[in-house]
Amino acid sequence: MSLAPAQAAAEEMVAGEGPMRARPLTAEGRVPREIQPPWQSAFCAIVDHLQGCRSVLGFRQLLEGLSLEELRGMYKGQTLAHMLVTPPRWVLRGDEMLEPPQDPDEGLTQDEAVQMIQALLERLQELAGGPEGAAKQWREMLEQPDRRHHETAVHLAGRYGHRLRLLEQWVLPFASRHALLCPTSHVYLCYHSSLRVARQEAGERLLRAVVEVGLELAACKDSRLLLSAALHDNPAAAFQPEDVLGQLVYNLKNKFFRGRNKPEEGYVSPPGRTGFELLSATAPQVAAELHAAAAGAAARPPTELTAATAGAHVATGHAGTFMSSVAAAAGRRRRRKWR
Repeated sequence: MSLAPAQAAAEEMVAGEGPMRARPLTAEGRVPREIQPPWQSAFCAIVDHLQGCRSVLGFRQLLEGLSLEELRGMYKGQTLAHMLVTPPRWVLRGDEMLEPPQDPDEGLTQDEAVQMIQALLERLQELAGGPEGAAKQWREMLEQPDRRHHETAVHLAGRYGHRLRLLEQWVLPFASRHALLCPTSHVYLCYHSSLRVARQEAGERLLRAVVEVGLELAACKDSRLLLSAALHDNPAAAFQPEDVLGQLVYNLKNKFFRGRNKPEEGYVSPPGRTGFELLSATAPQVAAELHAAAAGAAARPPTELTAATAGAHVATGHAGTFMSSVAAAAGRRRRRKWR
């Protein structure tokens, strides 16, 4: 894929955290070289390498000598994290119209994709003061929403959740609370993005991560204010402090999520495998697992009624308080960073 559109739309690129001012274009529709952002040529070279399915060794060599600013460059809000969790032929492309890829090794093997992320983290260690600095930079890349649909790299890792090892090794361990709770412009959380394209295993893992964040916040009064702020722009989650989990597990009326869109509008989920149906089935399973894992005798085993109630709440479009007893019995859990 040519990056000419990226050149012509360079006024939409951002460096670091702040937006760039609009750039005047030449007669050929390009940004004059003297006012291009300093990281742009490196960014284009990295994208070209990824789209060309080139070697891990070549990627490592490409990273050598690049500055932190060059590695943190973005195109329409998409960072290197967005691109590294995306299969090569989908990088910087919308894929809503096409059937989702099924082969985790298509174009670039999953092993190679994992090694490329490792190579980036190693380079970030050199530039950001060691492992903690590298993890912080990667975490910030994961939580950056793009400008098209307000999707983070965590949403994309869910959509391409057939690369399950990549999700488990390099996304979930680093995803902050902010990244996990960030809604898209269509109020999809990360597990919605996964279940929309029938990635059930990935969807379960992401849903569990979101719920565990909810449990942490439900147990900490001060954190509820943070959750309220995070969900402020999410119309699917009218925040109620006493119902933290109810704001994080909800079904969607979106026709794409329910498989009711027309083929010419985009990918249509197969019957029985729509996002709506998978979430209605998955949420009670996650509730049961968390009941079973809850600490001590305070963990009351889930009954059939508990699971049925969970499914009913989710099926009606809102989780309500279906996991309130889970929250009460959850005990101490590993805390995620907020950002």
